[in-house]
Amino acid sequence: MFKESSQLFTLSVQNILIDIVAEMLAARLEGCFIKSHKFNQLGGLRLEREIRMLVAHFSNHDHCSAREVFSRLIQIATILNLETVHEIVEFWGDNSGAISWRLNSTEVKTILALRSDFKQEAIKSLHL
Repeated sequence: MFKESSQLFTLSVQNILIDIVAEMLAARLEGCFIKSHKFNQLGGLRLEREIRMLVAHFSNHDHCSAREVFSRLIQIATILNLETVHEIVEFWGDNSGAISWRLNSTEVKTILALRSDFKQEAIKSLHL
């Protein structure tokens, strides 16, 4: 009986550690993307694929709500994957549908500015 309770405790600690690692990884990646990278559409597409792989990996642990933890990164990748600057209007505000945006309008414009092929004037003229 002692052995079973110690195994449960170990699983509990393991679950907590996995949650902490997922949260720290998401925060670290977000900081790295925003501070030091420029993207084109292909880069945005690759980033989205990599983030989805991370979410799938962490989703294998039932206790970890990976989609919630990585939701900001998923939204960043979605924005970086847009074809045009003005396409964000189809996803933002009243058009967001079931999407609960974790990013504010200033962050969205900052992320759009990471796209090397988007014009700064077009980003500044957006009304989000």
